Amino acid sequence: MRRTINAKRSICLLFTALMCFGTLFGCNAGDGAQSTDTQSSASDVENAGAVSNDATIGGYVWNLGEGAAYSDGTLTCGKGSVAVCSDKNLPGSYILECDITTTKSSYNGIVINSMDNDGYHVLAFNSNRDEITIKKFIADKIVTVSNVSYNMDEGYYHVKLVVGNSSLKLFVSKTKDEDAGYQIIDVLIDKYRPNTLSFVSEDAEMSVKNIELRKNDMTLSANERYINPVATGADPYILYHDGMYYLYSTNAVNSGYKVFTSANLKTWEDRGLCLKTADVYGEPTSSAGFWAPEVYNYNGKFYLIYTVNEHLGIAVADSPLGPFVSPKQSYINNNKKEIDGHLFFDDDGKVYIYFVRCGSDVGPGKGNEIFAAEFDMETFTYKNERCILYPENKGSWEWLGNYGYVAEGPAILKHEGRYYLTYSANGYTSQNYAIGLAISDSPLGTYVKYKNNPILEMSKTNNVYGPGHHAFTYSPDGTELFIVYHRHASATSVHSRVTCIDRAYFTLDEKLGYDVLRVVGPTSTAQPLPSGMKK
Repeated sequence: MRRTINAKRSICLLFTALMCFGTLFGCNAGDGAQSTDTQSSASDVENAGAVSNDATIGGYVWNLGEGAAYSDGTLTCGKGSVAVCSDKNLPGSYILECDITTTKSSYNGIVINSMDNDGYHVLAFNSNRDEITIKKFIADKIVTVSNVSYNMDEGYYHVKLVVGNSSLKLFVSKTKDEDAGYQIIDVLIDKYRPNTLSFVSEDAEMSVKNIELRKNDMTLSANERYINPVATGADPYILYHDGMYYLYSTNAVNSGYKVFTSANLKTWEDRGLCLKTADVYGEPTSSAGFWAPEVYNYNGKFYLIYTVNEHLGIAVADSPLGPFVSPKQSYINNNKKEIDGHLFFDDDGKVYIYFVRCGSDVGPGKGNEIFAAEFDMETFTYKNERCILYPENKGSWEWLGNYGYVAEGPAILKHEGRYYLTYSANGYTSQNYAIGLAISDSPLGTYVKYKNNPILEMSKTNNVYGPGHHAFTYSPDGTELFIVYHRHASATSVHSRVTCIDRAYFTLDEKLGYDVLRVVGPTSTAQPLPSGMKK
């Protein structure tokens, strides 16, 4: 009898959440938006959603509200129904795995009781908008925690939800076999009470099969994990060479560049200046020092493309530790201000340079725009230049507030014959500094911006602001792709910026008919070290 009374109480509470589910996901309530539709008396809610039966699912007792049923291994939640697991043995940290099928235009999902009996995290699968959203519901306040695009045309997806250690991790795939490569959300959450977990259907029937609920077995020991940030420095670039990672960044603007080494992408050793002012062409100024270095291993030599005094230069060394020295006494282009140089070596042996031209006005404004050109590694000159990307009109995600007309920090990945240009937009001091994606069939364009940009942006939940200016590297065994980027020091301070790494992967966008790039982040929770990594 005691358990039944508690079950009715939890059903009452979850129906309160259910009644506001359309408010949470059916309208455009913003962060911290006040909802006046969520206040119903407990008696009204209990009468509307009285417990109809119990079922043992995945080894735990679930209370099924009116309109929910369990038969032959399938939990069916009819329109406006809820199924609640309030088993007293529900572990404090748990993993929920299941296969969900739902119809188009639905706002169905999972509710996690958190903090106290008036607080929930709601995970909604919005097939109408092709997105997955986590919102936090506290009394009458609605706060967005995370929102990511995910193609739901097929109406079926395998879900693995990992709750515990003040974090929520979500893995979604079309089949269970695809597993961890499809993690799409990793966020910090408030402390929660491990006493309720529910499936909720708001406006269409949802069926759930193969429900597994178990204790969280994904806890990582200290030598198996890293936590962002991993280093200090801005505009980071990582080179992997002979079993060692080399990290270069904007870190000694008046003197050159320091280089750091690591065998595990977690613990970094300062190896001193790899490039010094006296060894290269160009002098730093009080406002334009050494910025945004990148290093490439090419034909047995190491080439560092650098920015100083808002011009690009090339320096060469026999080792990734330097010393890097300019082979010619000139910039790549003496006549124009250009920064953030990036080299791409294509499969056919051709080399391309991508850079930011300052004061350009090809697009709707005048400021930083991204150019590309063919590059000669013997003469360090380029030809056939063209502007390949500029910010959209003011008010778009690329040009918010008064932080300037800026597209910068270009990087190129080639995947299945396509060229993936990633870039940062907004001024770097803006909390809205973020990373976008554009795709082309040719290294020099035309590049088409991804409709779901940005692919990495600010996360207030994870206390991450201004993530951007990035590069890519791989795990030692080559199976995992990582993005390395900087973020602001805190919510109130830009400097000194810090270096972070997160996983990225290519996944099919069925509407486009080809792969797009997805970033799992920005994270602030413990992450597994890269595969094949020395612990």
